[in-house]
This record gives sequence, structure tokens and C-alpha cells, in this order.
Amino acid sequence: MNKYEVLGVNNSSSFSEIKLAYQMAALRHHPDKNVFSENHPSKFIEIQDAWETLRDVASRQKYDESLHALSARRIIFEEISISEMDSNGSDEFIYPCRCG
Repeated sequence: MNKYEVLGVNNSSSFSEIKLAYQMAALRHHPDKNVFSENHPSKFIEIQDAWETLRDVASRQKYDESLHALSARRIIFEEISISEMDSNGSDEFIYPCRCG
């Protein structure tokens, strides 16, 4: 889960939207405010960490760049069978690109 998802906002949210989401999440998951759930201390720490990164313009920009770099490195593939490929009569097979 990325830091935007932790706060329930998206990466195009304004500072004020992120701040409001942080305040609401921090209040909801603060260990002193909600003692009935065991996962709240770790959830609160996760919320605090997200806020620390997203509240500062420079650290948010650096985080956004790292997210973009991660998404660019994802390899998307699909298995195809040999029957889906075209053969030119030799040992070569051709598969048309599905990207458009």
C-alpha cells in the first residue's frame, strides 16, 4: 500500500486534502483515542509516516518520482501459445503486437 492509499487520497490531491485526510485518519487510529483494536498503534505509525512524506513538497515530489519509476519497471506479459503465432514456413514464428 502506498502512502497516498494509507491516507485515502490520490496523488493528485492538494495539500489541504492530504492534511484533512491525515487529521481524520490520525484521530480515528490514534492509540489513545481508540484502545479497542490491537492494530491501531501500527496503523497510526503508518499514517504518521505517510504524513511525514506527503506534507513536505520536496519529499512528496521525490516520493512521486519513486512511484513513477516503480510503475515504469513493471513487466506486463501474457502467455501465448504457439498456435496463436504465424509461421512463415520456416523455423520462425511471428506474433502481432497487441498494443495497438
